[in-house]
Amino acid sequence: MKIEELQIPAPWGHIAVKAWGNQSNEAVILSHGFLDNAATFDRLIPLLPNNFYYISIDLPGHGLSSGFHDSMPIHYVNFLLCYKVITNHFQRSRYILLGHSFGGTLSVFFAQLYPEIVSKLVILDVIYQMPVDPLMFASMIKNAHDIYFKNLKRNSGERQDYTYEEIVNKVRESRYAGWLTSEAANILASRMVKKLENGKYVLTLDPKLRGLILPSAPPDYYLELNRLHPVKCPVLMLLTPDNDFNNKSMYLLERFKEADFCVKTIDDHHHVHLTNPEVIADHISNFLINKRIKLWGDSKNEAMLVIHGVLDNAGAFDNLIPHLPSNIYYICIDLPSHGRSSNFPLTLPIHTINFVVPIRIVAEYFKREKYIVMGHSLGGQVLMFYAQLYPESISKVILLDAMYLFPFDENIFLDITRSAFDRLFRLLTQGEPTRPTLTYEEAIQKLIDGREHDKMTRFAAEPLVKRMFVKVGEDKYVMNIDSRLKERIYPTGNTKFFVKLQQRDPVECPVLVLLSTQRHLADIFMPLYNYYVEKGYDVYKYEGHHDMHNTDPEFIASYVVKFLMKDKNKL
Repeated sequence: MKIEELQIPAPWGHIAVKAWGNQSNEAVILSHGFLDNAATFDRLIPLLPNNFYYISIDLPGHGLSSGFHDSMPIHYVNFLLCYKVITNHFQRSRYILLGHSFGGTLSVFFAQLYPEIVSKLVILDVIYQMPVDPLMFASMIKNAHDIYFKNLKRNSGERQDYTYEEIVNKVRESRYAGWLTSEAANILASRMVKKLENGKYVLTLDPKLRGLILPSAPPDYYLELNRLHPVKCPVLMLLTPDNDFNNKSMYLLERFKEADFCVKTIDDHHHVHLTNPEVIADHISNFLINKRIKLWGDSKNEAMLVIHGVLDNAGAFDNLIPHLPSNIYYICIDLPSHGRSSNFPLTLPIHTINFVVPIRIVAEYFKREKYIVMGHSLGGQVLMFYAQLYPESISKVILLDAMYLFPFDENIFLDITRSAFDRLFRLLTQGEPTRPTLTYEEAIQKLIDGREHDKMTRFAAEPLVKRMFVKVGEDKYVMNIDSRLKERIYPTGNTKFFVKLQQRDPVECPVLVLLSTQRHLADIFMPLYNYYVEKGYDVYKYEGHHDMHNTDPEFIASYVVKFLMKDKNKL
């Protein structure tokens, strides 16, 4: 991954950022623990999926970032300004947050303050800000003030200098319970020192941090705060067993269990992300992708990539997969701009063949030599094209009411393309239209009514609604959809061209094609249909509608199961 050092302007100076990856990817903001710095994630990030943009920040007064102004003591909540500066600078609509320890508590608070821009939250070895015993409140504030006034009398020239080895040892010894190895301490030290002319070093940490004023509230206050302002995004919380600080916040876990929280205990220590990152990397990687990918079955089994139709999502297969063989690992993807996946960047219209890219990303992530692929409608169109591009990686193809990239008569291609460009420019100048807030029942009905030419039932609509609508309040939902999907740009070509394209580079693996009489037997598709029959693919016509895999899954499953078992029955 590409690594870049950035300085983001802030009212008190600048925020130093160590950025990893391609800036066009979905953004993850990483924040370190107290007195650490952005280098704390140097060994973890290379083990995470490379299709994210990792923004690892030095919090104010840490690492290479400017400290807060000397005129006042540092309050905990001031660090939240750092997140606002970063999110405003990179101008994304949504961010994933990943925080360790102190950075984890900040990430949680920010997700409570700005739920609309936080899509996921990863918390490493912290639960929440620790409650404060009222008996300790006065002494804590007095101590913070004493440290503040002590540092006012200092100037930078009076700071103690050290050899680099002494600083590494100092960093290691200052961490609770000897959690840091020498190697880990060296990584942190490299980003918190300044070399002097005499060859020695001084720490660049803001000394005022030692007098940080923390929130002062009892457990009941935090319980009520989380009831009134819950974290609304999915959360992964990785805890270690020997962290005494977490024991004081365990009471909150019951509250968190009511939300979309996944809590795991890791048999390691507080800085596991730095000393043994491979222990937690898979947990984090799976969480980063698992809301855009729905997994069914045992990961040790043969894998099937499953792709939905346009404006649908991975929930389109919730009713079908339980009727399919259990000895297959089903990987159901939310395509970009669908379901819980990120939208394509709002700089260009959506081209149908661009959906090949996320499919390949997922295929490479799971590292299988070959996949069965199954797609409905748009998903089937793209997968048949994918099988031509990467035949060595496909063992079987299943097309549900789909055949190939949609052919367009040359008389209408320009009109369709212009319409797509016009929609894009409207979005660029006006933004996405404000969508109405609906009740759950209204959301279900909207989806049913939206299928003008197809039969959609409540049974089929409910799995789709779960991934298509965002909950914004008690029984309040807003549709999350990219308007550009309604007018995509297809490759230039009529049916004759696409038949020649397949004749030149045919898909040679077994192919099952299920076609509804309602959709795919119009004249424009007949040359493709005839080619598939001549090619020897398993082609079946059925009386029914486009969404039969969702409304009548047992019927479609009977064909799919027979196809999947065909070669095995010969053994």
